[in-house]
Amino acid sequence: MALRIDLEVAADDTAATIREGLIGFNRRAVGRPDPQPFSLAVREGGTIVGGINAIVHWDVIFIEHVWVIDALRGRGLGRDLMAQAEAEGARRGAVKAILDTNDWQAPGFYAKLGYVPFGTYTYDAGRKTCILLVKEPL
Repeated sequence: MALRIDLEVAADDTAATIREGLIGFNRRAVGRPDPQPFSLAVREGGTIVGGINAIVHWDVIFIEHVWVIDALRGRGLGRDLMAQAEAEGARRGAVKAILDTNDWQAPGFYAKLGYVPFGTYTYDAGRKTCILLVKEPL
């Protein structure tokens, strides 16, 4: 059978198949638990106005997305969300947290929470920097 590589855009089923294939391989190879995704949502009425998407994989919580609407920023909501996400990660077995932010986003916010840089890379023709951060122990 001839093999080919296809580009698929917005292909949720394809992405799920690839993700599950790797998770299955990892499970067979090292017998570790499956990734445990979760979200924390801040709601005003029925509207989500902030939240966090995270995933605990092995003993690390990966903070994927942190967002609070502009009108609620600066009130401690982000700090409270991060504390709850870290606590949930620890409850699920995480001993450290990893996330990334951009130089134009919130590196100072994460530094105040105890996150330290462990790497960077530039993009946009070198005009912007993404900072990789870790907090350990939780």
